[in-house]
Amino acid sequence: MATDDSRGSALSKHLAATTLLGYGIFGAVQVIYRLIWGWRASSRMKGLMKDTPATKGPGHDAPAGWLKDLIANRDRIHDWRLDISQGQPVSKNLGFSWHPGMNMLIVNDAEVVRHILKDEFNKYTKSELRYDPFFFYIQDFLGDGIFVVKHGVGSEDRGQDWGNMRKVSSQIFSRKNFNSLMNEVFIEKAEVLRRFLQRSRDEKKQVDLQSSFFNFTLDSIMRIFFGEESNTAVGVPNVYGKAFDTAQANMRNHAVESIAPYLLFSTFLPWPFGGQHGGLARWLWDRLSRKHRAMKSACRVLDREANRLVKKCHDDPQLPERRDLLALFIQAGFSADFVKQMVLHLIIAGRDTTACLLSWTFYELTRNQDVQSRLHEEIMQKLPPGTKLDMKSLSASEMPYLNGVIYEALRLWPPVPFDVKMAFEDDVLPGGWKVPAFTQVGYCPYNMGRDPKRYPEPEALRPERWIPFTAPSPHEFPVFQAGPRVCLGMDMALFEAKIATVELLRHCRFEMVAGQNVTYGDKITLDIKSNGKEEFLVHVRDWLMTGSDGWTSSEQSVWQSPVGLQLVVECLLREPPFADYVSKMAPLPHLNAVGNCGFLQPNGGFIPSAHIHDDPRDPDVYQTYQRRTRRFMALIEDSGYCTLFLYTLRLRDLSQPKHFVNIARRLPEEVARFSSLLEKRWPNFRWRLLVTVLGELPETPGRSAESPRSATGVHPKNAECQRQQH
Repeated sequence: MATDDSRGSALSKHLAATTLLGYGIFGAVQVIYRLIWGWRASSRMKGLMKDTPATKGPGHDAPAGWLKDLIANRDRIHDWRLDISQGQPVSKNLGFSWHPGMNMLIVNDAEVVRHILKDEFNKYTKSELRYDPFFFYIQDFLGDGIFVVKHGVGSEDRGQDWGNMRKVSSQIFSRKNFNSLMNEVFIEKAEVLRRFLQRSRDEKKQVDLQSSFFNFTLDSIMRIFFGEESNTAVGVPNVYGKAFDTAQANMRNHAVESIAPYLLFSTFLPWPFGGQHGGLARWLWDRLSRKHRAMKSACRVLDREANRLVKKCHDDPQLPERRDLLALFIQAGFSADFVKQMVLHLIIAGRDTTACLLSWTFYELTRNQDVQSRLHEEIMQKLPPGTKLDMKSLSASEMPYLNGVIYEALRLWPPVPFDVKMAFEDDVLPGGWKVPAFTQVGYCPYNMGRDPKRYPEPEALRPERWIPFTAPSPHEFPVFQAGPRVCLGMDMALFEAKIATVELLRHCRFEMVAGQNVTYGDKITLDIKSNGKEEFLVHVRDWLMTGSDGWTSSEQSVWQSPVGLQLVVECLLREPPFADYVSKMAPLPHLNAVGNCGFLQPNGGFIPSAHIHDDPRDPDVYQTYQRRTRRFMALIEDSGYCTLFLYTLRLRDLSQPKHFVNIARRLPEEVARFSSLLEKRWPNFRWRLLVTVLGELPETPGRSAESPRSATGVHPKNAECQRQQH
């Protein structure tokens, strides 16, 4: 019996030893095969690229040199890439001799960009995961949406999935939607943002403008893309936005730290511990990483929220009539899992890129106050408060300086400063540079926007570069990509950025908080980092006007005008149902003063024009006053606003007092009309109407001015005509 046990034990040990030996031989053969294959592939690639110059820098002809340099310059990665490749149309970073995946060409030439994005579009697509560790983690985060799925020879279906996604996505960017849904949402959300910033001005608090822009763009695209109401701009938290930021930041940091381990695991460890995608060793590496765990935790929140959005849309009885992009994908028959992944891609497309553009635009405006003042002047002359904002009124021909400012911000700070494609076949670039299959080819909008041959004094903000405006070639200005994969949302991003810029600069001036060391962050998109934090702090100020005693604030200047009229409506409206509360939180839009020397702020402050001018669009101020009064009444009725609301209209004019004589003369009928409307619309709620004529009305040519008392029956100095309804 003992002999049988000992024989069994010996047999087990022998079997274990044989298995281990066999696995060791199997593993060694695997590793040797990979090394030989990697060495041959890498040698072939290096041979084909032998005539391509290496990037500038010590030891950059070998991977150890440029990788060490890259790590040392990680916080200034885009400027480092500019330093090492400037003046070279194409340059190379060679990979390791035992792995073909780290070979890269850096492109700064427009003809080469055209070649890879258009002429040979089918050869260059998203990276192969086994060659690109960073892209592996991007897909781990984003899934298989439109920004990750391949096209051309690199895809199994030759790009059919990508084509279907793009076809459905393009439906949201119709001219009809620009003129209706997008126009309506962008204006509404921009007004909410402006009021939030004005509160920080009134409270004399500094504000994180970049965070405000991310909130604004998130609120906008939640409505346009998903049919979901979001109010982060007024402090209502959005779970999706916070989780997205957490996941993105941790993904990028973990991906950078995992490049070397990923390559080592996939090359030097046998299956199942290594091999393609790093095997079990990579899996264990990820699980032990605090950053990767944080990313996955945030992704679970994103998945839960995406499930909710998709289910809510799918169950909506009004689904066939919905205009948002999520509804279009569901109507097209895509699976729920696919649509959930698309939600992530749409967040990047609709929120991050435009928020980054706005952040850098206002960074440049705070650095260049003369540019900010000139832009404010153009806005107040052509698009003063109350003027309709649409594609035509915001076009380059109508607002050339605004367009120039936006394009300068895009040139200097492109939202996606570096993008990579992978060649899936051997190719030859314009200029004769050879590209072996599976070489990464990265083109640099950040570098190309700083080319002194194309843009003299490239670091200077010069909106005049774009006046008169000729749309740049997408290959010379690849901020929105080019070719068949050009950004579908380009016009939407420009439209949204222009609306927000106009709305804010109509009412506010911005100054950078002193002491900030501003640079860029390390997200996929180019955001601002200040003193180690992803923020951009500003002071929000009033625009100033000049007077006999020098520069004075707008609140002071309103009382210095010699004539005018003040109209106040104060009312308590019914509280809407709780479910509607969030969507009704934003304060109402306000009427604007209709004189020709300035414009009203919602708190009663006054924004003067840069200079007194005649406005041919408003020859009859009284008619404008009547039209905007009617609009104001409709806004109050439609709002369902749930708190005490104080509305003030102050009219001032320094150059055409006759208009205010006309208004004062007809004021009694206006008071009666207002009273009638209030009684009719709110018979059971309290309201109060106050009318005040301020100052003496001057004479008009050919006739003595009527006194305020004779014109209105109201005392000329701050008297009130009140009426109370219960």
